[in-house]
Amino acid sequence: MTAKLLGLLLIAAGAGGSACLFLGQCRSQIRSLRSLRQMLELMQGELNTSALPLARLLETISPHLSGPALRFTALVREGMEELGRRSFAEIWAESLNACFPDLAPSELRELQDLGAVLGRYELSRQTEALSRCRQFLLHREEAASAALTGKRRLALGLAFTGTTMLGIILF
Repeated sequence: MTAKLLGLLLIAAGAGGSACLFLGQCRSQIRSLRSLRQMLELMQGELNTSALPLARLLETISPHLSGPALRFTALVREGMEELGRRSFAEIWAESLNACFPDLAPSELRELQDLGAVLGRYELSRQTEALSRCRQFLLHREEAASAALTGKRRLALGLAFTGTTMLGIILF
């Protein structure tokens, strides 16, 4: 009896831990989307007011960033030393993959498309691409935030239900 109870408690802890990890990943995705959106807003503002080169622009906005967006801008700036051997779009995409592993493929694709435009076309096209990407990220952030409550109920409900079913089977 005590072995079954101990086993059930371990299963309950594992199920609860899995639910917490899942919800942590959902929150991490929301934080990443918010961080990226704020970074793009700063980039667009700087491009509209001063039209700085990208390396200087990233250096200018870095003090206003935190978390993964700060790491991302640092990686892009480091990668820009290889600009003759690699394109900016490659450096941008590689930095995205390194700093934002929690983003969905559609979000990464949208951001990679932005990287193909930045520093390559006229200023108006760059700011338009930044604005479009910001709107996309805002929409995704709002959708993920709205879905979080339902995901929380689902994850915790599944963990509790699975543990209860195993408890019934064991006892």
